[in-house]
Amino acid sequence: MSKSDSWGRPKPSVYELTSLTQGQLPLVNIEISKEATPEEVHKWQNGEDFFMTGDFDVMKMFVVIPAVIQIVVFGMMLAVMLMNHVIYSI
Repeated sequence: MSKSDSWGRPKPSVYELTSLTQGQLPLVNIEISKEATPEEVHKWQNGEDFFMTGDFDVMKMFVVIPAVIQIVVFGMMLAVMLMNHVIYSI
């Protein structure tokens, strides 16, 4: 087996990866996030995020809309089965 991947990078063995302790994982960039300012937090909680503000009807969003989608898809499935029956029946 080769010691490099298809891009020519060195391939670590399983033993090297399992012997790592916390904080030693390769290719992990922890510095990608930044702290939000109080103004950004207030803007996020009061209007910028749709679900955080709660200005929606939960029953419509998570029950009625998926139920309507299921009924429409079921009707389309029945229509395709009927169409196949009409076209391919001898």
